[in-house]
Amino acid sequence: QYDTAKLANCGCDASAALTANDTSYLRQWGRWVRGTLRDLGSEATPHGYFAPSCLSHAANLGWSAAPLIRGVSMLDSLAAWFFE
Repeated sequence: QYDTAKLANCGCDASAALTANDTSYLRQWGRWVRGTLRDLGSEATPHGYFAPSCLSHAANLGWSAAPLIRGVSMLDSLAAWFFE
């Protein structure tokens, strides 16, 4: 459920035993991130976002292999937004 690569960047060793405080913090952070993304994607805001899983985004830093969303690539979507 959590991006262990990002956690490692923040100094958290996800392969080690986590304390109750660690787990509580991660759950709170997860709720915050999901809530923020949900709000960004609501009908009330004209924003969008790409939030692919770690397996997907870590392997697709080259835009040509990135996943499509509703048939639109990340590069095309970014260009459409930027030049809107």
